[in-house]
Amino acid sequence: MKILLALLLLVSQPLWAAEYDLYLLRHAQKQDDGSKNPLLTDNGRQQAQRLARLLQHADIHRIYSTDYRRTRETVSALSQRIDVKVVHYDPSRLDEFAVNLKQRGETAVIVGHSNTTPQLIEILGGQADAMDESDYGDLYQLQMHQNNVRTVRFSL
Repeated sequence: MKILLALLLLVSQPLWAAEYDLYLLRHAQKQDDGSKNPLLTDNGRQQAQRLARLLQHADIHRIYSTDYRRTRETVSALSQRIDVKVVHYDPSRLDEFAVNLKQRGETAVIVGHSNTTPQLIEILGGQADAMDESDYGDLYQLQMHQNNVRTVRFSL
């Protein structure tokens, strides 16, 4: 009887239960105005709104952004909707940032750039495609479970 009960408990448990999730993305579509710190396009602002709708019930504890207008604007709607302040991180210190994310062990959103987002995903143990200047709207969910990471990719 105990063996049957143990088997039933094992079967009823999900095969993969994430302890926490990290959502990583490159900023939404930016204006091509020749500046180093452009705002988002209308389409980019729509992508940011879709991100807010998609993650509004994801139990986000922290939102991280680089200190650029396009990245801050990408998570602004989400920040307002779930009342979580945006914290800036230094994209030149991704190894340290990854350690900090793992130590915190809480569900978070991280917005970065085409050259840093795939790199951070890899450091965290996930899998990401390389990004170029035309890539916008991919959202990576890293489901963190002990020393294992499952990567799920969405489009905004």
